[in-house]
Amino acid sequence: MARPSVLKRHMMAHIGLKPFKCDYCDYATNHTGVLNRHVRTRHTQYRPHMCPHCDYTTALPTSLRLHVSAVHTDEKPFKCHLCAYRTSRSQVLRQHVLGHSGLRPYHCDQCRYTAITRGLLKRHQVTTHKVDKSFKCDLCDYSTYKRKALGEHRMTHTQERPYRCDRCHYRSNHAAALKKHLLKHQLQQ
Repeated sequence: MARPSVLKRHMMAHIGLKPFKCDYCDYATNHTGVLNRHVRTRHTQYRPHMCPHCDYTTALPTSLRLHVSAVHTDEKPFKCHLCAYRTSRSQVLRQHVLGHSGLRPYHCDQCRYTAITRGLLKRHQVTTHKVDKSFKCDLCDYSTYKRKALGEHRMTHTQERPYRCDRCHYRSNHAAALKKHLLKHQLQQ
């Protein structure tokens, strides 16, 4: 038999009741633990989990494992059953497979645009409808809707380049640039 608190939370999920609200943004949830994790990961600089290969830090151990797997190894255990696509993350594979289906479950509330991921919808809303870019640089006018993008931007002020190639002397302040660079090494093999 489920505990009364678990059953109550479960019922709140069914009726859409989200009584726990974030003090910093419009996020709401039906569980205090989820709200605490949201605040810790989105609104604080608390990042105790450090990558042993670069300067990446995170609030969650699962995020560190995903980072190491995606950036510092060639492991891609998740394979698409419809094509040859492989990835290091199960969530990325789910989104990829959704692309095969033609389903676009994320709908813009301001126009008829639909997307296969929440991230693509958010990018559309920011670029098309000028939705609030809540992450702002304290050194210049730059703002973005992605915390990671703000972190990478800040490194342009400090000349910091934490993303390092383990095969040559290349360094970057963008994880995506390092991934693109690593492809060159793979093509040379």
